[in-house]
Amino acid sequence: MSDYKIIDFRGRFSKSYMNWYLKNKDKVSKLDQDKQDDLYYSMYGKWLEEPKDWLDGNSPANYFRSFTDDRYLLSALIDYIKEGIEIPEFLTDEIVERGDSLYPILLNLIYTDKEEDLTPQQFEQLLSESMILISRMGKEQPFVRYIQLLSSVKEESELGETLAELIREDAEEYRDQIIAVYSTSEQYGRMAFLDILSSLGKNDDTFDLIKEELEGESPDLVFLCGCINKTQDERFIDVLESILKNGETDYFSFKEISNTIEELGGNALDEKDFSGDALYDYLKEHDEI
Repeated sequence: MSDYKIIDFRGRFSKSYMNWYLKNKDKVSKLDQDKQDDLYYSMYGKWLEEPKDWLDGNSPANYFRSFTDDRYLLSALIDYIKEGIEIPEFLTDEIVERGDSLYPILLNLIYTDKEEDLTPQQFEQLLSESMILISRMGKEQPFVRYIQLLSSVKEESELGETLAELIREDAEEYRDQIIAVYSTSEQYGRMAFLDILSSLGKNDDTFDLIKEELEGESPDLVFLCGCINKTQDERFIDVLESILKNGETDYFSFKEISNTIEELGGNALDEKDFSGDALYDYLKEHDEI
């Protein structure tokens, strides 16, 4: 089936639903929001199963099942990304169903650096979708490639979040590979790796990496305290107390550090006067300190 159509199924249904809603507004408006949502998705599910003249009598739910060449399913996925149209769930479901033939192609995509017809943002979306599909297929995942990709992510993005979520699944097995690329990773990738390593619990390498970040220029104390809490490594009590003793922090960071010390079994810290700090002044004015 080489003459497939890229159809905005959700958009078509929403237009049909709005026409119905305007005729039944009084009845629908009496429902609370959750029930209105349930009604919408119930109607959408039924609509997907109904034959459509504009699909030559096929139903939307069956449309991608009718593709006889599996490769056109991936071509359709790429076209949806290029057009900026919501990817139908029943397209990705069908790709997963045909995983035995499509897994090698998806794997090849993940090892590709770019697609000529896609913008960088579109290509990142394609990578994310490909990785999620492989995971759903239950096929072997190329975690070493995922670690390599995450190490180059500079800022928060869908791709970065997908990579971190997938790597977390087998992080213990790939701990050494993560540590090996940590120091040369971009900012987002480095913090993502640190969060993943922290979730594995107390470890000498993780302790050293977090301590190094704490001693660096303008550390993100709130984020790092979150990592420390995950490790439950009591060695950080002395490190954090030293930061409060030798450095200047704002009130919010002070509270985060103080709470983390207590979480690790340390002694509660005495409150300090942070007059001039906006948050401190606000809380004091409202008698919350």
